[in-house]
Amino acid sequence: MAYQILLIDDDASFRQEFREYLNDVKVVEASSGQEAQNILSTPNDIDLVILDEMLSHERGTEILPRLRQIAPHLPVILLTGYSSKDIAVDALRAQAADYLEKPLNPKKYGIIRSYFTSVPRDTDGSFTNGFEGKIEWVKRYLCKNYDKRVRLKDVAEGVCWSTKYLSRIFKEHMGSSFSEYKLGIKIEKAKEWLQSDGRTIDQISLKLGYENTDSFVKIFKKFNGCTPSEYRKKNLQQPEASRIARARDSVEAEPQKSMKRIRKSQKTEIDSQRLQYLSDISRLASMVAHELRNPIGVISTALWNIRRKNKNPDLETNIQSIEKKVDESISIINNLLNYSRLRIPRFKPVKLDEILIDSVQSVSKKFRHRANQVQIHQDLKTLETAIVNGDPSQLRQVFKNILINAYQALEGVPDPRIEIWGEVKAEQARVFIRDNGPGIKKQNLKKVFDLFYSERSRGAGLGLSIAKQLVEMHNGTISIKSEMGQGTLVSIFLPVTA
Repeated sequence: MAYQILLIDDDASFRQEFREYLNDVKVVEASSGQEAQNILSTPNDIDLVILDEMLSHERGTEILPRLRQIAPHLPVILLTGYSSKDIAVDALRAQAADYLEKPLNPKKYGIIRSYFTSVPRDTDGSFTNGFEGKIEWVKRYLCKNYDKRVRLKDVAEGVCWSTKYLSRIFKEHMGSSFSEYKLGIKIEKAKEWLQSDGRTIDQISLKLGYENTDSFVKIFKKFNGCTPSEYRKKNLQQPEASRIARARDSVEAEPQKSMKRIRKSQKTEIDSQRLQYLSDISRLASMVAHELRNPIGVISTALWNIRRKNKNPDLETNIQSIEKKVDESISIINNLLNYSRLRIPRFKPVKLDEILIDSVQSVSKKFRHRANQVQIHQDLKTLETAIVNGDPSQLRQVFKNILINAYQALEGVPDPRIEIWGEVKAEQARVFIRDNGPGIKKQNLKKVFDLFYSERSRGAGLGLSIAKQLVEMHNGTISIKSEMGQGTLVSIFLPVTA
């Protein structure tokens, strides 16, 4: 009785590599939402659902609510290639337990494991050993499938006992027969819904698997001495639940109203043509990035499977080479996604020197293999009092993109250096970033901010284009001066607050 995962993904290659990577887990596969619904609608022992956000004909966030109706207590993890806060919000609204960005890596597989291993089982995948363990499995199986037609024969096969033996042992151990225990679970669930849920008696009856409401009412009365309607009148908690719901809705609605006011105000400050341009590019970049993440995800998982099986040390160099190219591909995908997520800035007062220091540290970690080679000289004292009205995450993105370009330009340069300094002048915070790289040809300077233009053969040409868009959305300017053999100077001017 191994752990079971329901994997819903229309990419057969991904399903195969996923199954092989988690080879100690039983992976039940579905290529569509309807197929997954059919699986969950029959008795099962699934511990976790993995759901891809973009299937061939529908989105995972559209499928998820239907799965929650069938299996409300089963955790669902959404897989997404978009890396977007909007996707995260949609996932949480649809009651996903978590969401993970593609491609998967060992750390993310560890997160997946943490969800289904929370169910107490031994290392061999079974519940606690022996007789007690099998009884516990039966109880759990019945609780998970209270709304389905569960036969004694099917459960007996699950614990490798005969139906007669399970029937006798279960009654001796639990004090009630298998059928009575099943009914008891249904009745307890009905009582829970009658006390705090807005479902009608007919709806509760149907949800519990009864085709005839009269049968449900008779069984309920036999167990409780009163009809469902009488029980509801005695124990109704709906007024309190409604009050809490109204309060929650009110709290949730107020931030939404505030955000609408903020967005409306901010839209008037930004040129509408630029926003339309960004919107078109965003859709394109987001689509391309998502489509690339799927094959990269399959390659990554296949690579880990190969490494796990590999006993030839000579192949390790090849594996590392593939890993390097996968990382480069993921970096390009992330740049595309960064561009697709360009949005109206969420303005607030920020200290510019702190944003710069944080950006330098972040990029230095990215290029830690060259940390001892590239010298970083910072002089930010004049910016210590500089407060700008901006979006912290977007300003970090500006400086990080420029610093990444500088590091890349310094590859192979003797005595590589990056200088960063600033000043406050004419109500502007001015930031300068200079490298001593090979420089940019004069005829190419006017193209450096163009989308998809890159001096590097392997570059995506998005970094400076993103930086320019973000700076202009902060009512600032960015310019580049460069000479061949003399390096490159990037200047960013941003208005300071009064």
